[in-house]
Amino acid sequence: MVSKAVILKIRLPLFSLRQPESFQVSSSLPVPSPSTLVGSLAYAFAINDKLDSKTALEYVRRIVLVARASLAEYMPIIPNPILLWRFRILDRGIEKPKERVSPEKRFTLLNRLSMLVKEDKYNEVKNLVETKLKDALYREYLFTFEINVIFLLREEVETKIFYYISRLGDTESLCSVHNIDIKGYNIELVKNVVTKYPFKYTNKINNIHGDFMILRQGDEYRNLSLFVIPVSRKIITTSRGSKIVVYAPSQIKVTFTDQVRTARIDNEYIILT
Repeated sequence: MVSKAVILKIRLPLFSLRQPESFQVSSSLPVPSPSTLVGSLAYAFAINDKLDSKTALEYVRRIVLVARASLAEYMPIIPNPILLWRFRILDRGIEKPKERVSPEKRFTLLNRLSMLVKEDKYNEVKNLVETKLKDALYREYLFTFEINVIFLLREEVETKIFYYISRLGDTESLCSVHNIDIKGYNIELVKNVVTKYPFKYTNKINNIHGDFMILRQGDEYRNLSLFVIPVSRKIITTSRGSKIVVYAPSQIKVTFTDQVRTARIDNEYIILT
């Protein structure tokens, strides 16, 4: 097996990655989940190799041992809620009306919109677009400058492919890869680990020192699991006296009851639970 770690520095103005357990108000995860990272790399392979999405995703899951992200050491992130308006013309607009509607009224909303435009009924057009073909969603966006992403690989991969990673999660979360570093890693069994990367919560954990959050997110195969995420949530005061919430990078020390598999890259550890 190839034991290579690809370490990326990814720049982005903002991102939003909905916590799986949030409902209606979409709170964001503080760092991209493994499933999001695998999806972003699958997109890169699909573009480079002209693959369909299913084939690209299956291939990436086969070659990636783990995928993890952490905040840049010098860069906290600032969460902000945003009211996001979404036009639903291409999905809700072409839905067929329910059978209980009389035949003379059995038009799609897009049909109705077209007829109203032809009849110059612009007030009704405006009402249809704003009440039937648009909705709103409160979503939390995280504003930052840079995050770290690491892929542990089972196979050699062309470096250029990673530059095709262009978003993390939804279509608003655009990003760019500006630095790639490739290093070897060793698998080690240890009981005490210092790490800045997320890992799955298990009953083998005896103690954790440092700031962290425990959140449910998707693993590399999109299975929902509890993860320990080394970030701290703080309230800081700006120069103008305003108080804001920020997430800051953290490094935690974990003690396990038994030895666990880890990947060591130089002096950095990633827990392979």
